[in-house]
Amino acid sequence: MGRGRFGLFRSGQHRYHRTLMLEKALPGVALLLSTVLLASCATVDIAVPVVIDGSFDDWETAPHEFEDDPADAPDGFVAFGAVLIKHDRDAVYFMIEVGRTVTAQRLDGTISLLLDVDGRVDTGANEFGMDGVDVVLEFPLPNETNPGTPGAGIKLRVAGSLSEEVRLNAYSVGFVLAPVHAGDRFEMRIERRGAIGPTPPLFQSSGVSAKFVAVDLQDNLVDETEVYSCSFRATAKTARRDASGIAPLRRLVGTDLRIVTWNVSRSDFVENPDPFSRVLAALRPDVIILDEIPPELTDEMFKEFLNRTFIGNGWNFHIGPDGVSQRTAIASTFDIAPVEHFRKVEYTEQDVQQIVSLNERVGTIHSREGAADRVRAWLDSTVPASAVLVQTADGTIMVGGVDLQCCGGYKTAEDERRKIEAARVNEAVRSAVREGNVDAVVLGGDYNLVGDPEVLAIAGRDADPAGGDLVRVRAYQIDGLTDTTWANPDEPFVPGRLDYLLYSRKSLALKRGFVLDSSDLAPRWQAYYGVRAGDTAEASDHSPVVGDFQWLQHAIKEHSH
Repeated sequence: MGRGRFGLFRSGQHRYHRTLMLEKALPGVALLLSTVLLASCATVDIAVPVVIDGSFDDWETAPHEFEDDPADAPDGFVAFGAVLIKHDRDAVYFMIEVGRTVTAQRLDGTISLLLDVDGRVDTGANEFGMDGVDVVLEFPLPNETNPGTPGAGIKLRVAGSLSEEVRLNAYSVGFVLAPVHAGDRFEMRIERRGAIGPTPPLFQSSGVSAKFVAVDLQDNLVDETEVYSCSFRATAKTARRDASGIAPLRRLVGTDLRIVTWNVSRSDFVENPDPFSRVLAALRPDVIILDEIPPELTDEMFKEFLNRTFIGNGWNFHIGPDGVSQRTAIASTFDIAPVEHFRKVEYTEQDVQQIVSLNERVGTIHSREGAADRVRAWLDSTVPASAVLVQTADGTIMVGGVDLQCCGGYKTAEDERRKIEAARVNEAVRSAVREGNVDAVVLGGDYNLVGDPEVLAIAGRDADPAGGDLVRVRAYQIDGLTDTTWANPDEPFVPGRLDYLLYSRKSLALKRGFVLDSSDLAPRWQAYYGVRAGDTAEASDHSPVVGDFQWLQHAIKEHSH
């Protein structure tokens, strides 16, 4: 590892500031079976809080870095590199380089984060040569249905025990990891809190010790780091954005258009519409993109929902075609017209052959038996997508909604299908743009981005009517801690970002973007907006993503004054 510019040290292609170099061997520092590297944990700078979003900009100021040699696992599914640790009063943060492009919650093996959370080697258990291990985070979970094949999700367990009786829920420690799509490094957050079941209090002592271990699908050791220990220092609480301030759901001055995209989780939208109504009424959008709407939702039912939610505020809507059991719908207070190129966004014979071939090699999208016939049935269906032209006073926006293939991981059959669906949607967008009369494009929905992040680039490539690619709205939860749009503690997966808005930056200026978790609103704002703390979670395991836009000509005029 060599020194970079401006006092930064390089690890692979990534750069981290180091004010203190730690040698791999510190004289006289040992802990039973493991070498232990000691330092003070980096405190989180209030001006540069750690936001779990997979961007890593907030790690470049980390003053301490531990380093594992990536060359010691040349053939492994991962090869650990730099490990960084930060903390504030509320949480401990880790960043790990894994040396390969992988999806953390679907691997050809298991990564374990071993944690001594109470600073005592005489408690906990010994695992992989580390004493004092209290809890272990493992990702992904083993595939108990088909042992020896990749599993999925994340497991939190008490060290020394694999029994279900002492398995914990990662949500109980506020565990968040990013990115949930494929990457070669990951950041994670764990809350400092009291005991959970049989565990000691988490990170309430003077420091933390941690070790990363990777084993393959046959439980053979692939790579491991040293035991890294650091002491805590007095620090401030987590730098949350204040959601109790001035009208947290407000539109900024100059906003011409608010667009909301929301995965409504199928039948919940029909069976329990009230929380959806309260949230949408609070957001007061001009355009709504809904995906995963239930097949039983009729035009009349949707019209009744809109009229009840917005007290008959003259809404227009379009429900798209079935797309392999998924549908999207778009509604607006402006006049709309369906886009002909989205009446049937079709799979091609080549698409089907490609997915069948990949599934035969790697499986996962269906069991191999009968998979070809089931995939071929897609030829009679459509890609889950729809689009309308929205006629505003200042221009015409093509607004599209998508719900791409879920599940899988990097380079799986599901991942290939997501890319294919994104390409077919992109073709439909560009075909409509070529016909003219489109000033801007906004494409929202559930992209299910758990594999190759290139899916977003494929969907938005050359789709801006003014030339160039669509770009994504940078939207964070109101508390500013993450950009996650999905969470479900009953599932093995931890919160992550699955839902996106893409837009034409040459025609539209983004005034504001955010993800709404209604529990982030202070009680007085819940009362003001007429929502309840649990509304977004009760409605769907996805959160609505909001984009506030201004026509660029208005933005230019505004800045000129």
